[in-house]
Formats: sequence, C-alpha cells, structure tokens
Amino acid sequence: MNWMIISGLLLLAAGFTAYRVNFWMQEGKKLAKGGYLPPPPTFFGKLAYRLATKLGCFLVVGPVKVIGRENARYNGRLIVVPNHQFEFDFAVTTQALPYHYRQLAVASEVSGIRSAIAAWVGFCAVDGERGKAKGKASAEAVIDAGAKILTHDKAFLMFPQGILARDNVLRKEEFRTGWIRILNRAAESVDASELAALPIGIIYKTDAKDATWGHRLANRINFPGFLLKLIGFAGFRVWVSKVTNPEPGQPTKIVTKNYGATVVVGKPIPLKDLPADIHEATEVLRQAIQVEVDKAKAAK
Repeated sequence: MNWMIISGLLLLAAGFTAYRVNFWMQEGKKLAKGGYLPPPPTFFGKLAYRLATKLGCFLVVGPVKVIGRENARYNGRLIVVPNHQFEFDFAVTTQALPYHYRQLAVASEVSGIRSAIAAWVGFCAVDGERGKAKGKASAEAVIDAGAKILTHDKAFLMFPQGILARDNVLRKEEFRTGWIRILNRAAESVDASELAALPIGIIYKTDAKDATWGHRLANRINFPGFLLKLIGFAGFRVWVSKVTNPEPGQPTKIVTKNYGATVVVGKPIPLKDLPADIHEATEVLRQAIQVEVDKAKAAK
C-alpha cells in the first residue's frame, strides 16, 4: 500500500512539473515576441535566478565589492539603471541589490529555451536593437510593461544605454529615454512621490594583479577546466564575446578576463526632482551614473 501511495505521489509530482514546464514554455514564446509581460516569478523562480547569477559571477566575474547597498532600501518604487559595458552586468547588479526585481532584456537574447527561463525568473523583453524598439507599438508595449511592474513591485531594471559600451565611456548620445517614460507612465497609476531612479556604477577589474589566490590557483591547475569546456568557456573567468556583423578592421571576437568587480549604488533620484523634459532628465541620470562609476574606479 505504501508503494502505491508513493507511486501515486510521484506521478502527481511528475504531472505537475510537466504542466509547469509547459506553462513557462508557452509564456516564453510570448515573451520572445517582445513587449509581453509574463506573470510574476514564483519563489523558486526568484531563488533560481539568484543562484544562477551568483554562479555566473563566480565563473565569469570574480568577487563583487558593493558600496552603498543601503541606498537601494528606498521607501518607494525604483527603476534600477546601471551603466552597461559587459554581458554579465545584470548578474553583478543582482549581487549588489538586497531584493529581487524584474528586468528588461532584448527579445533576440531570450530565444528558444532561454525564453522560458527568462519568463520564469521575471524578465520582460523588447523587440529592438541598440536600445531602440522596432516600431512605436513595440516601444509602447515595453513602457506599459515596465510601468505595470512599478505599480505592483519594488523595482524594475533596465540599462539606459542603447549599447554595450565596452570602454565604459558614458556618451550622451548613447543614452535612451525609455527609463523616464516608464516612470512617467507609472505616475499615472501611483503617487509620483513614490517613484525614483536608482543610479548604479559598475567597473570591472581586468588587471591580473587583482586576481585572488583562488583565481591564481584555478588558472594554474585549469580548474574546473573540463566543466568550463562543456559550457563553452575557454578558461576560468574568461568570457569570449562574438561580434556580429563586425565593421572593417573590427575584431570578430572580444576576450574579457575579469578579476572582480566594484559596484556603487547611488542615492535614488525622485521623479519629482527630475526635469520635465525627458532628454534633460536623461542627461541628469547620465551624470549621476558617471558619479557612481567614478566612485567605483576610485574604490576598486
């Protein structure tokens, strides 16, 4: 009898798991089209994301030093806006903040099985390139999704730069206005005094002198080399970025070797303190992020 009960419970568990996997697969297909907002992530989705980003930082980034984490404990709703220079900026930001948040991704980066995982952990996506949505309808869908998140949740992350600025230079022309449009749209549903932008500055340590003893040991014995080869890494904390459609003379791949990161969380900028003009507001944000990047450089 006990075996029958156990078998029945196992079948129920397997059936429920299959149902949930299929559910998030379907949500992922919708997400991959851009502008769609999946249901909020479950406890297990949040936990999986936290653990995955921690593993990603261990393998690709190294120790993450955080300054100003207390600034993230804002009594309101935050749009989290870090500088963007490396594919794992999202993972580093996750380690810097004391709570889970949803975030924006590019639809082309969450295709296939990744779309189901992205939907499960709380992403929404924009169908665009270089920080711009493809068409007004797609842009409006993303703004609506971001605003909806801020009316229900604590925080929402998006990178205001339209590209990966690998040299970490914050150029005015590369900053987009989607972040402030989302705040303004959210202000139509909640008190504007609750809304703010959270500027974050990130820098990476790329000088081998900053390597930890563990990193030096791992490189010496190529640990865990066999695992890294399985998942496509050439070496421990080495990230190879393939360049799509390179310009003449541009490299076809970029190799990044990290020995850690420093993150500075700035003080929130309330929406009410930002200029009404969205371009002026974006310049205020750019300058605020630059201040935090400079602090990170000084503290690394």
